Amino acid sequence: MAKKNKKNRKLRKKQQSKLLNMSDDQLIEKSCQALAKNNARDAISIIKQVLKNKPSHQKAIDLIFQAYMMREQQLVKKGMHVEAKAILDQAFEYLPDFSVISEENLCTYVAKTSLPMAADAYLSYLQKERTSKRAEKILADRVFVSGQWRLIEIFDENNLFRKDCETIKAAQLLMIDGKWEDAVQALKPLSRISPYSEFKMFCRGMAAFFVEDDREMVRSFDRISKDFTLYPMIQELKVIASPVESFKRKGHAISKTEYLWDGPVHLDRQIGQLITALEKKQSNTVKSMTQSISKALYPKQPEWASLYILLLLYSKCMIEQESPYLIESVAKDILEKKQYLLFKSKLNYQFAKWPFLSAAQYIDCLKTEFSNVESQKIAQAMILFQTAKRWFENHMSLSSKGLKFLTNQLKIDFETNEELLIALVCKGLKLDPINKKGYELLTQLPRKNRESKNVVEDQLLIMSDKFQNDPLPCLELATLYYEKHAFRKAETILEEAMKRAPHDNRVIERHVISLLISADKNYNRAKMHLVDRDIQKARQIECKTMLPFLAERSILYDVYQSPDQLLECIEKNTKSLNISERFKALSLLCLESERVITNDSRILKKILADLKKQIVTLSGIEILAILSPFPKTIAPLFPNCFIAELFNSNIKEIFKCLDDKEILSLFDIILSPYNANLIIKEIKRRLKTADPTNELLLSFYQVTLLHLENKKRDPDMFYYITEQAKGPVLDELRALSRRLSHHAAGPLKRALEAFEFSLIVVPFPHFFDDDRSSSYNDNNHDYDFDDGDDEYPINNKNLHDDNFYDDDDDDDDDDFFDDYNFFYDDDDDDDYFDGGEAFESMINQKLKQMLLESFGELGDDDDPRYELLQLEQKLNLADSMSKPDQKLISQVVKQFEHVLDLFQVRNEPIIVINMAREFFSATPHFSNILKQMADFIDKNNVRNISREAEMILFHSKKRKR
Repeated sequence: MAKKNKKNRKLRKKQQSKLLNMSDDQLIEKSCQALAKNNARDAISIIKQVLKNKPSHQKAIDLIFQAYMMREQQLVKKGMHVEAKAILDQAFEYLPDFSVISEENLCTYVAKTSLPMAADAYLSYLQKERTSKRAEKILADRVFVSGQWRLIEIFDENNLFRKDCETIKAAQLLMIDGKWEDAVQALKPLSRISPYSEFKMFCRGMAAFFVEDDREMVRSFDRISKDFTLYPMIQELKVIASPVESFKRKGHAISKTEYLWDGPVHLDRQIGQLITALEKKQSNTVKSMTQSISKALYPKQPEWASLYILLLLYSKCMIEQESPYLIESVAKDILEKKQYLLFKSKLNYQFAKWPFLSAAQYIDCLKTEFSNVESQKIAQAMILFQTAKRWFENHMSLSSKGLKFLTNQLKIDFETNEELLIALVCKGLKLDPINKKGYELLTQLPRKNRESKNVVEDQLLIMSDKFQNDPLPCLELATLYYEKHAFRKAETILEEAMKRAPHDNRVIERHVISLLISADKNYNRAKMHLVDRDIQKARQIECKTMLPFLAERSILYDVYQSPDQLLECIEKNTKSLNISERFKALSLLCLESERVITNDSRILKKILADLKKQIVTLSGIEILAILSPFPKTIAPLFPNCFIAELFNSNIKEIFKCLDDKEILSLFDIILSPYNANLIIKEIKRRLKTADPTNELLLSFYQVTLLHLENKKRDPDMFYYITEQAKGPVLDELRALSRRLSHHAAGPLKRALEAFEFSLIVVPFPHFFDDDRSSSYNDNNHDYDFDDGDDEYPINNKNLHDDNFYDDDDDDDDDDFFDDYNFFYDDDDDDDYFDGGEAFESMINQKLKQMLLESFGELGDDDDPRYELLQLEQKLNLADSMSKPDQKLISQVVKQFEHVLDLFQVRNEPIIVINMAREFFSATPHFSNILKQMADFIDKNNVRNISREAEMILFHSKKRKR
């Protein structure tokens, strides 16, 4: 080693001696060659020899500065930053005079020195009447990144570097907010020669990146130089967009640009793995993936993210009718005890059929979810509003279990269903007095007795004080006062509404209505001079929607004063109306014929006959405008006035005037239990010639009416239609379903509202019609609140105890058996099926007794629960195999047939088997086994199953082959 070093020293000494014998020009040339080869060290050594002889040699000074800067870059690339800083300091000692410095050295210096010194250097350079576009771009990049915009003020105002400063500053704020499209627009004034022009291209590329337009992004980025300050990030984005780069390289690029992505980069992949693990029932994987995703989403408190992820997964299972017990098991493992109770309470509140008990459970857990007392109050108010709304809309299909406990906790007294609903909402408003949704819900609830009206009045007065610029509480108070026949109060509060919102159409309409009500009062008292005054005031208010009503009342009052001039009065008051408005006015006059005082009553009969003849000559739009029901605000003026009833005798002719789209709107107007069969017949007639889109809509209407009439109860009839619909047609079906839900009750109502027809699994009441058909309106009947709370009292200790959410560490078999307990308990059974009486009246008593007795006693050899457990185990084993063998398939089928034997459904009539299937579907676990068995039969193409198995698994007598 020593010999080698000695040899190297001799070589260097020989080279040094050669340099001593070379002239300055030769040394300069040799140093240039070294720089060309990127040999900065040798170049520095050579140039130092020149400067030793001539310290002011300008060419040598330029070269040594260039060599030092090259060496500094080499050291930075090696990660030797301390050494690089020392070399940089040495380079600045040889900094050339700015009057003679080359552009390349100037750019190097501007890029490396401090920003104030860089700005001063370029200003000195400019004083020699020279410019450097490259140096300006470097300065622009550095100023943009640092935000030291004041340094630019030393430059001339006409210099683009300063002139475009305000434009780039405004765009920078938009870039920080991620508003790339707006930034592009803000940078439009920049010219191509502006030192900031590359930022415009950068913004274009980023705008394309966030709309996933990779082609445009790469095209924009290709026009940006490598000196651009954000070029390293641009390189990574181009790698991500490249179709030829490896996944490993792309993954590395994504990890280096995580700050550009919304949330963790690989989160979508992890979520996909989580859902796959859930479908495969891999509990350990579901647990680990949930925790991993939670930490990525919310690293500060991952357990809260886990809670909401598990809630979403549970909801997914319920919607897809899969078993959710794996999710519950994972939740029990990874959530704290209080969070687990909150998890159960949220699920109970969303899915359980006892809204009062689940509301009490959820309210009890609010301290866990919200630390702030005010937030707890707001949340409790929302729970009470939703509970009241749910009970109001679906009480026929829900249980009142837990009502006594909840009302005791809230200190609510009530005697009727109406009082209960109002008390719940009022309690919520006391907790959250500025919740507009709560007040709106209160106005929608029934209020038939005076006490309820007084309570609602008090709350609306509070709302009026809380929202002093909102006319809504005034309008609702006016409606309430009209119901109480407090007309002066109504007029006073409407004056307040006019002050709050004089140009609001709702207020203007109410003002006209109030004047017409006042006129009607005076008409009944025969004070015609006051009637004329009110009518004149109403005419002065421009309200087009009220013209037909104003015209009808004007005719009525004019005829009172001129009984023999009915036709003249009609002509006088309707000549300015269009055809739809005139028809509506005359139809109202015919509906109120008993109030019309005329010398010739035959005129009204002739007018009605003419209307019936003329209506069939109108267009579909005009007919619908005439027959449309009045808004609720008109009720004080025209109670029980329904124009469509005038044309019942020629409704079939009217049907022929409307096309298939318009006819559905007419069906919505006239639908009631009395004409459902008429509508079904019309639909059948139209289905023969309807186009595919209208055929689906008409068929859906027909199937819904058959269910409303209780003639059918089959989800497949709905699914057959919805599976054929796509895009806008599917949206139309959803809207139609929501409209028809207003006429339904119980499970059918929920199914139509949610557009999920698997909910139709239990008996349900038929028509839940509007106020025109009180015999079908379940809101007209009070509810029996006897739910067994006295027999099984609920208290704070057992509030969260129920079979579905059992905190005991029982084994899986016990959990499985708990799902079938209702087969043994008549009370639970009745409670599930919308009340025992409704169920008993619809299901065959022999079938029910047969099913209940078929279980026998615990421990029997043929206990159906043990047989179901064995069936589930065999199905799970088959599902875990890609292709089960024939022996296992045969065992599964035989086991299922054995279960049906135990339930004694062999050779029973079709109606009994269908009822049995509904009875089985009432249990979530049993329902899941039926679905799993049906999938197994289809997947393995099993043909040799019994008639009873075919009907129970596939809804109908024969399945499609």
